Amino acid sequence: EFLKGGAAAPASGQAAAAPAPTSGLKSAAVFELIGEGVKRQGAALVSQVKGVIVFDVSGHPFTIDLKHGSGDVYAGMPKQGKPALTITVSDADMVSLADGKLNAQQAFMRG
Repeated sequence: EFLKGGAAAPASGQAAAAPAPTSGLKSAAVFELIGEGVKRQGAALVSQVKGVIVFDVSGHPFTIDLKHGSGDVYAGMPKQGKPALTITVSDADMVSLADGKLNAQQAFMRG
């Protein structure tokens, strides 16, 4: 399975950090993986895409910035400018899309 969910416990003696607003979303792991890819190939992706994409996942925005610098992926709205594209999707559907269990075109057609 693509996503396992769950968070690591803090090391002994360390206080737990306040949970991020997206910590309850299973799809947060999808954006972490996308972020790793952007770190590896960001400059090439920026030169090809030249845009900012926002995924509104169950009311929690994630930004994929492939317009500025070497690219970036983070929770929240764009730090610069406006998105060229906003995709609204439920957390469950985002996980299913990433797992290949849901076809994006079929999901779009059914709304």
